[in-house]
Amino acid sequence: MLDVHDTCTNERLAIKVVRSVPRYLDAAQLEIEILEKIKLKDIHGKSLCVRLLNTFKIKHESQNHVCIGFEKLGRSLYEFIKKNNYRGFSLRNVKLFGYQILWAVAFCHRMKLVHTDLKPENILLCSSKYNLLVNTICSSSSLSLSFHNLSHFP
Repeated sequence: MLDVHDTCTNERLAIKVVRSVPRYLDAAQLEIEILEKIKLKDIHGKSLCVRLLNTFKIKHESQNHVCIGFEKLGRSLYEFIKKNNYRGFSLRNVKLFGYQILWAVAFCHRMKLVHTDLKPENILLCSSKYNLLVNTICSSSSLSLSFHNLSHFP
């Protein structure tokens, strides 16, 4: 992921660059299709799923790479845990995390999608404004699931 500044909108974005390897490009195309479906169903941004902003292709040294633009989010839940020396969370925060994860997963299930790799590395904090020492998260913080491992189910 690249942290970039969009000079047109004056916003920070996250850009995922997918190398020009056939299996990576196939996976990226599937990811884009799923994220576009989520974007269409989540008009008001309430799903707690990462939001796709744009996609484009770039050519570098005669190879075509796919770029996927996302809203800029905070660090992953795993990075937060690691930076906090693997200390546990308060029961209040565990409840908040659990509720938000279940909310996002339920949204996907209503769309007949299932996340196939749900783990702390794929759960992103929407804000990096939290206090690591006392292990609390600002009340305005929420999670966003990174859905690059989604599959359709019947």
